[in-house]
Amino acid sequence: MKKLITIVLVMLIGLQAWSTDRVIPSKDIRQKAVKIKHQRPIKDLGNPYGVLENPGLKSIVAYPEADLGVTQNDLQTNSTLGNRFYMYPEGQMVFVWTIGMTPTNYPDRGTAYNYWDGTSWQPAPIGRIESTRTGWPSYAPVGTTGEAVIAHRATDLLFSKRESRFSGTWVQTPIAGPTGTEPAWPRMIPSGTDNQYLHYLVNSYTEYNGQGMALLYSRSSDGGQSWEVQNAIIDELGPDYYYEIGADAYVMASRGETVAYLVGSPWMDLVLMKSNDNGQTWQKTIIWQHPYPFYDFTYVTDTFYCVDNSIALTLDKDNMAHVAFGINKVQGNSDGTYNLYPGVDGIGYWNESRPTFSDNKMALCPYGFEGSEMIDNYNLIGWSQDVNGNGQLDITLDIMFYRSIGLSTMPSIYVDDQDNVYVAYASTTEGYDNGTNNFKHIWMRVASNKGELWSGTFTDIMGDISHIFDEGIWPQLGQLSDNNVYLIYNVDPHPGLSVDGDHDPVDNHQLCVTIPKDQLGVGTNDIELTSISKPFPNPATDKIFLSISPKEPVNICIEITNLAGQVLKRFDYGNKTVGTHLLSINTSSLKSGYYLLTIYSGAEKLTYPVLIR
Repeated sequence: MKKLITIVLVMLIGLQAWSTDRVIPSKDIRQKAVKIKHQRPIKDLGNPYGVLENPGLKSIVAYPEADLGVTQNDLQTNSTLGNRFYMYPEGQMVFVWTIGMTPTNYPDRGTAYNYWDGTSWQPAPIGRIESTRTGWPSYAPVGTTGEAVIAHRATDLLFSKRESRFSGTWVQTPIAGPTGTEPAWPRMIPSGTDNQYLHYLVNSYTEYNGQGMALLYSRSSDGGQSWEVQNAIIDELGPDYYYEIGADAYVMASRGETVAYLVGSPWMDLVLMKSNDNGQTWQKTIIWQHPYPFYDFTYVTDTFYCVDNSIALTLDKDNMAHVAFGINKVQGNSDGTYNLYPGVDGIGYWNESRPTFSDNKMALCPYGFEGSEMIDNYNLIGWSQDVNGNGQLDITLDIMFYRSIGLSTMPSIYVDDQDNVYVAYASTTEGYDNGTNNFKHIWMRVASNKGELWSGTFTDIMGDISHIFDEGIWPQLGQLSDNNVYLIYNVDPHPGLSVDGDHDPVDNHQLCVTIPKDQLGVGTNDIELTSISKPFPNPATDKIFLSISPKEPVNICIEITNLAGQVLKRFDYGNKTVGTHLLSINTSSLKSGYYLLTIYSGAEKLTYPVLIR
């Protein structure tokens, strides 16, 4: 049971926002290894356990929350969630999830559907929308008035569509994969004027076209009545590039005519595929390059830091892609097993204005060790918090991990029309436990100026008396720009998954929380953004430039330091008058790697990471 002192502390303080120095997990936590046998995820998991009595959902006191519905079949994804939460510009919202209430084999499994009509969410659904057993739904609007859901069945897909949103009969159409495949784990998004295009990705599940599992792309320009592209393999994701594309290792985003999808796991590159013409042509960006190309689970590797099986993608109003990902460490063994490290902790961030990561085995290391390319509050933006402020993470219990692995994992990302970037993630949280495992809570952080300035505030969405004995996982941020942030997440009274035997089946609630943006904090800096440009080019070789526009005469100095804080170069520019000045910085003597460039303007300062190549 939870220590009484912890409960009293939470009740008395009642705070959800924290602004603390980062605390690195202890060596014992970081180096704890778990050996896993590699095997293909099963689409139709049964369960040998009975049913626990539903303990009920406690009242909410931190932020307004609505209970959208439940499921006892608690496996919603093998790694990253699909596109399940859609917000219409007019204010309506739709959320779908896999529901199943009859253990152990869940013959009633299918798509649960709920919507917000502008005033309230509807009563919790008691069953699926389909007439047959499905799983892994993905939702999209169709045209000006319709909507559709795609989900997988045992050997094919089921496409459910209706012409009037929020009401009417779903028309169900089977969709087969290529001969010999059993398509699984679909994702679907709309694009174009009035959402006339539909796009979906699906995994072949079985070996196809020279890959252990292949990623297949389909496109319709008439709302799903026909598919002019179906089950196509994008060339740069095929067998010439990757051994296989794993289960649920992809997520999609769209805005206007721009369509993008992100693919990544511990066993392959982190890849962005982007189209500006409704999926006609594609451009590939390797965000993180895997140190072991074509890894196939048969050979030994050193330990290396990697994407942890959870990735997130969104497009801002200028159609620039923003990416978040969990970080972990793995090691491949020769016997078909691998080691993972559930105590590794970090949420990474990247956007298309940033340099990409290398294939160095330490590139994604979140602790600043040699070879790391991760920089706090630049591309490393989330981690477990030192809630009690004692300078250490008090996580001494067994670490419960999911198929996305680390202490902090399962990110979701959203950029509003004011260029503020919001990231939510599930993070193992000290001070909340059931006597065996620490609970994960949903935390949020926000940055301004397209991710350039991250607020020092970390907000615990579940940090109040109502969620003391709740596990929060799978946050999903809505993509609508108003004065609130809308987030849906899964609450389980027990850490872990019943389908994996971690506990007996029990009701998991899908909660929608409304959070005023002004309670989350925005990244700020003493120097106004308009007075100093970002360094350019970045990455650089021999020189870096930036412009500065003082509002009054001021002394300007620039320092370049390594990530350990050692000053390597100093440039004094003297007193600069009001107006715009272009500054040149000689970097020809610096070795390749990341550095911090700090501009001192009188008593104020502003720091940017730069990459020298």
